[in-house]
Amino acid sequence: MRFRRFSIGIIILMMWSLTCYASPKGTVNILTRRLYLRSPEIISAVKNECGVEISYDEYYSCYECLRRSATVADFYHYDIVIFPNNIYTLIKSKIKLGKSDLSKVVHEYSEDVRKHYVAGHYPHNVVYFALSLSGFVWDSAVIQLSTGDSIVEMFEKAKNNIVVLNNSRPGLWNLIDNERKVSPQLIAQVFGKVVQNADIYIADGYNELYNQKEFAFAFQRSGEAVSIIKATKNKTLDFIMHPIYSYVSPDMMAELNARPETRCVARVLASKKILDVVQEKNYYLSPYGTYRSVKDPIFHKVYRQLFDRTYHMRWLDASFFKNVRGFAELKDVWDKIYLLPKVVKNYSDTLRRDLEPL
Repeated sequence: MRFRRFSIGIIILMMWSLTCYASPKGTVNILTRRLYLRSPEIISAVKNECGVEISYDEYYSCYECLRRSATVADFYHYDIVIFPNNIYTLIKSKIKLGKSDLSKVVHEYSEDVRKHYVAGHYPHNVVYFALSLSGFVWDSAVIQLSTGDSIVEMFEKAKNNIVVLNNSRPGLWNLIDNERKVSPQLIAQVFGKVVQNADIYIADGYNELYNQKEFAFAFQRSGEAVSIIKATKNKTLDFIMHPIYSYVSPDMMAELNARPETRCVARVLASKKILDVVQEKNYYLSPYGTYRSVKDPIFHKVYRQLFDRTYHMRWLDASFFKNVRGFAELKDVWDKIYLLPKVVKNYSDTLRRDLEPL
């Protein structure tokens, strides 16, 4: 009897806890990648079409996004989650929803994107949100890069000049060992040899490094690349998509409950109208294939080779992490890379502040 009372007490406590985390009526809580939902046009569209407000938390990396879903309470706090596709395998059990028709929007995607989505066998409450293309921002006044260069040759050409690598664990691993032939325990050692004498920084987005005369190249996501080229004073920057090291990486969106407010907001955010806003403001591709509507010449400069189908692009998606062990291995690799002398020397507290993206 004591055990039964104790069990009932625990259940009541859990229900009370989850109720405290539930979204208030008229508000939809969202977890999203940084910057995606900041446009006033998005806030206004949700208010006009659903009659509710949205409240959102932002994350900077797939690791931070995964950490947010570590407990039932934290995940329950959100009605909608916009997440990197490469952690889908790790969180799919937490984003199950009995009935949803959100995936009806997929029929309007561009043909190539729709085929890739269908091949992923995603549940009906999960759709694409935005597509990123990785590639190289480089200064033609300092270095000459070509699509025939290996990553070792790129660093040889960089000599002791500045190289910026994006703050992405799977992205960096893919750059150093894109064929998955190297043991995780040896990745940091291989990284140290590959980068040679370059002055290495790990940072996302625009910062003053791109204005330095010693800047050689950077490996970045396409949206960041557009922002960097637009913001820098350096007018000799270019972007190259590489047939081996570049890849498409989608961010996805899942609705987590059947509240009318959630269902309405999820459909607004998944719509062509809103994803065109994200595409224009954040420079990541809409799955609807509406890139021609963006008039920015730098946007088209960055995506030109993808639009022209110059190469068949790989998708770095859910297959990257098969299980939690794989993600733990990646964290261990990342920690070892950060502790390399040639990396850690550029990450004092002062430099961290200096490298905050604008």
